[in-house]
Amino acid sequence: MKKFFALFLSAFFLVSCQPQSIVQDSSHPYTEFLDKMKNNQADLYYYIKDIDGNAIDDLIILENTKLSVYSYENSVKLIGERDFVTGTVRFFCSESNNYPGIFCFTAGGGINRYGYMTVKNGELSFEKLWEENYSTELQDSIDGIKELSSNNELISESKRLYEKSVDISFTSLK
Repeated sequence: MKKFFALFLSAFFLVSCQPQSIVQDSSHPYTEFLDKMKNNQADLYYYIKDIDGNAIDDLIILENTKLSVYSYENSVKLIGERDFVTGTVRFFCSESNNYPGIFCFTAGGGINRYGYMTVKNGELSFEKLWEENYSTELQDSIDGIKELSSNNELISESKRLYEKSVDISFTSLK
């Protein structure tokens, strides 16, 4: 029974973070918008996910290290953007409804940084969660790990997603 439950959870987990290809679906509200972006830009990737828990899918566009988040209400509207300005950036999603947003990982300058993006009050929100410092020893950390958020559940979920390598699979617009 445990094996069945583990297989079920694994399958659900893989499906929940897989890309939803909508470019071919003319009825989807983001299709026309993505078609225009496809014709004007190169190396763009997208992902569809409700990151604020309001039951409306959000469109997440990845261009190099910049993430742009759009929502749809009568038309496509830019909620916000964040450029992570690093050569190493990874994005994760959780299968838990408690964490609808996007978990982020960046590395640079001897520090691994972990954060969480969601939409609050109609604006893109980014929260620093924790970091691992490999360059120097921090006075206020344990083994180079410094918690930057008081939300221990969010930090734990971030660590779990990173350890399990639950990266978001973006779909190419090419």
